[in-house]
Amino acid sequence: MVPDEFRNTVMAKLIIKLGCDIRLFATSRTLRDIQYLGSVQRGIEIGALAINAEGTYLQINGDYTKALNKSQVVSAIAKAERRLERRAMSAMSNVIAFEPAPKPTPPAPVVVIVKKRRVIAR
Repeated sequence: MVPDEFRNTVMAKLIIKLGCDIRLFATSRTLRDIQYLGSVQRGIEIGALAINAEGTYLQINGDYTKALNKSQVVSAIAKAERRLERRAMSAMSNVIAFEPAPKPTPPAPVVVIVKKRRVIAR
């Protein structure tokens, strides 16, 4: 059983947003020899997602860097890319599908048939 205080960091899945602004997480000291990819959220921890020269994925928050599991990061990046593709495709379908609505046809005239009354005289 994992204690509650470690559950968010040990068992949490990674949520990655590609191309996000990293200025919130990185300092000038952490900018060297690192390629930034976006942001990563793991439980309640949020930081910049980066890859160093050795190919290790890192979560950076200020001067604190933490190595991430490569297979989990690759899987989360693939999910993020699919999410971006779906958004792009739905945006394109909205643009392509947008055509002016055809003018509505006027409704057919209403026809009322009134039966003639017949009176029988006795």
